[in-house]
Parts: sequence; C-alpha cells; structure tokens
Amino acid sequence: MPDTVSPLARTVTHTLASLPIAPPAFSAKLVQAVLDTDDETTTHVLDELTRHGIVDAGSDGTYTLADAVTAPTPRDRPDPDAIEAAATWFINERLLPAEQARDRHARRISPDYDAITPMFCTPADALSWYEAHHKWYTDLLIDLSRLHCHELVVKLAEAVFGLAGHLGHHRNQVYAVEEALRALDSLQDYWFGLVDERDEEDTAVRAHHVRVARFQLMMASVQTNLRDFGAALRALGEAERRGRDADSSRVLAAVCRSRGRVHHATGDLSEAERQLRAAQVIDSYRGDLRLMALSLRRRGEVLADMGDYDQAGLLLHEAAIYAVEGGNRIAQARVLTSTGALHVVSGQRQKAIEVLGRALEIMEQQEAGCPRYLADIYRHLAYASRADDRAVADQDLRRAVEYYRLAHDEHTASALEDEWRQRDVAA
Repeated sequence: MPDTVSPLARTVTHTLASLPIAPPAFSAKLVQAVLDTDDETTTHVLDELTRHGIVDAGSDGTYTLADAVTAPTPRDRPDPDAIEAAATWFINERLLPAEQARDRHARRISPDYDAITPMFCTPADALSWYEAHHKWYTDLLIDLSRLHCHELVVKLAEAVFGLAGHLGHHRNQVYAVEEALRALDSLQDYWFGLVDERDEEDTAVRAHHVRVARFQLMMASVQTNLRDFGAALRALGEAERRGRDADSSRVLAAVCRSRGRVHHATGDLSEAERQLRAAQVIDSYRGDLRLMALSLRRRGEVLADMGDYDQAGLLLHEAAIYAVEGGNRIAQARVLTSTGALHVVSGQRQKAIEVLGRALEIMEQQEAGCPRYLADIYRHLAYASRADDRAVADQDLRRAVEYYRLAHDEHTASALEDEWRQRDVAA
C-alpha cells in the first residue's frame, strides 16, 4: 500500500483485508459503517481507494477489493470493532436479504428480517448469489467466533443454514449450527445473569431456551438429510428439553414433526405417524397455517407409504387448503408433489402427471431455485410415465438424478439409478 494513503483509507483497507479473502461486492455504506463518518468523507475515501487501485469500482455503484490486497500484518491489524462493523454490514445488507428472498413466508422468532430492503427478485436469484459466496460466509463464521462476536455468529449461522440447505451444502449447515450453539452457550451466563436464578419464568431465560432449541432442531434436520439418524434424535432430545424449559408449544410441535420425519426415513411408519399426529394437534391449536400444512403433508406422505391411500388423500387435500390460505405458493407445490406421488402408488398415473405438472409450473413461476424440489417432481413424473411412455420416463429420471446431484444428494441419486436398472432387469 502506498505511503501516501490517508489514515482513513488505510483503516478501510486493513479492515477489508482482515475479512476472509475476496469479500462480496460492497457499497459506500460499508465504508461509512467502518469509519462511522459522513457521506462526503466516505466519498473522498472511496475515490482515494479507487485511485490507488485498492478497490475496483463497478458500473452498478458497488466496489470490490482488488486481488492484490493482502492481509495486514499484526501491527497493522485494525480495531476489532471495525472488523465487526464490516462483517455486520455484509450480513445485514447482503446475506439477510438473500435469506429473506429464499424464505419469504416463514415466521421467525428473530426480528432480523422485519425491515430488510429487497435485493433479490426471486429465491433463485438469492441462491445463485449465495452459491458464489457460500465459502466466504462460512469462513466469516470462523473469524467472528474467534473475535467472540457471539450474537453476530448466531445471526450469521441462521442465514447460512437456510441458504446452504437449499443448495445441498449440508456440511456447511452442520458447521453453522455448531458455531451457533457454541455462541449461545457463551451467551447463556449473560442471559441467566440478568435475572434472579429463582425466577424460572423470566422472559430472557425462556427466550434463550427457545433459541437453543431452534438450532437443535436445525441440527436434527441436517443430520436427517445426512442420514445420521442417531445424531438427529439426540439433537431432538435436547430441543425437547429446552422447549419444555421454555414452555414453548411451538418448539414441542416442531420436535414431534422432526421426529416423525426421522422415523419415516428409518421405516418406522407407525411411530412416524404418531409423532406427526401429535404435531398436527399442537399446530391446529396454535392456528399456524404454514405449520399445519407442513404437518398434514408429512403425515399424508407417511399414510401413503402405509397403504392408507384414502386417508392420505384427505390429509393432503387439507394441507393444500392451508397452503393456499397461507399464500405460500412453494408450499402448495410441495403438497402437489406429495399428492402426485400418492396418485402414482395408487395406480392413478394420468392424474399424477397432471398434478405433478402443476407443481412443476408453480416451481418455475416462483423460481424457487431449489434443486431438491425439482428432483422430487421429476422422480415421481418418471414413475408415472414409465408404463406408457418409456422415453419420457427416462428423460424425467435423468432430470431427477441431475437435480439430486445438484443438491449434493448422491445417496438418493445413486439409489434412484439402481432402482431404475433393477426395474429393467425385472421387466
């Protein structure tokens, strides 16, 4: 860096260079956040940084750190507050808008999503942007953990979990949850110290239990995807304990719903149905349309696998009604996918093709950007078409396998290919 660079420009340079290599594009607001200064000073500093080739100005009003800029020496390392300010900007102004675009309908305990300026038009836009930067944000988790920025770690981990999961980066999800749980463990003494230990009903204590439970539920979800069912059930045991400590019906319903998913995956259909029925009861009492639709859909899927097609159809129809009432088009497509699968196993192949076609149309209209959702649709379309049009079925199967691999689900992709070959042999 030239000796003529001003102290303010030097601070910005060292701050950006202290973050993981090749940060995403940023605006002038990041420089203002780091320096805590006015617009005029910010403009002068950016002009100086551009003039010296430290940052490159884009045509859209954003800037990127030049590749030649290297990490500062220990002597030049900036104040941790400056690094935290820069990291906070990249989380609040880039990552959280991406996660909000990906999951526009989910109700959140966290208030972080209440006042975010939209940046991405569709979930697909958000996921495409995150795919290019997912390693950077995972590395940022490491840096913030070392700086003991516990609340920022929790916020970052939640957004990383949602975006990474839709792209199939399950190991990144596990790491994000582990870091969040460590941060929450460090914060526990702070929250519990705010109140008298005898006051077990205190809002701060119960809120902390709910936060921990949420991340344990996230861990159970990703471990189920990774087929580590023992780890998933252990996480759910801890989530249930925290949910009871917080007296949270929402958490307890989520535990039942997640246990149902684990038992469904392991083939224990009776226990899966029992757990999902319990979740459905709690969701109905709470009146949460989104979660009612989810519990009904999953219970319908289990009943279909148990061969109770009539009851499964009734539950999936009810799930569709709640999804429509909740205004969640992607949830509607997921219910249609499950309904199409039901029609396949019950021998109504043409009806399945029609329903699955509607699901595919919604996914394309919404630009969901989630390869697993598309993979599920094409898999059931392949099953539905196989008896009448083998060429179409083979094409749908290839698409399903491709999308499962894009979702980093090699287990399902390989199993589907093996099953298809075995059907050829049997025929």
